[in-house]
Amino acid sequence: MYVKAPDGNTRYAMAVGKKLGKANRRNHGRRMLKESLRRLHPWIKQGWWFALMLSERGIDAATLEVYEDLARALRRGGFLEDDWPGPVWYQ
Repeated sequence: MYVKAPDGNTRYAMAVGKKLGKANRRNHGRRMLKESLRRLHPWIKQGWWFALMLSERGIDAATLEVYEDLARALRRGGFLEDDWPGPVWYQ
C-alpha cells in the first residue's frame, strides 16, 4: 500500500502479523524486510509513504528472495529509479 506524502518525505511502515508465529520468528521477518528496504532505499523514488506486510510465504523465504520480491513489486509500481543496478546483494 502506498500514499503520496503530503510533506514530501518518504516513510515506511512494516507489519508482521501475530498469526505468522512467535516473537522471534516475526522479528526475523521484520529484520529481513528492513534489510531489503535499506538496500533498496537509495533507488526508491522520494515523496511516498509505504506500508509493507510480510506474508507467511515471505517469512519462510531467504532474505535475498524477500529483497528480490520487494524490488520487483516496487519496479512494477513505478517506484524504483531507472538507474537501479539490479539485484546486487553482495554490497
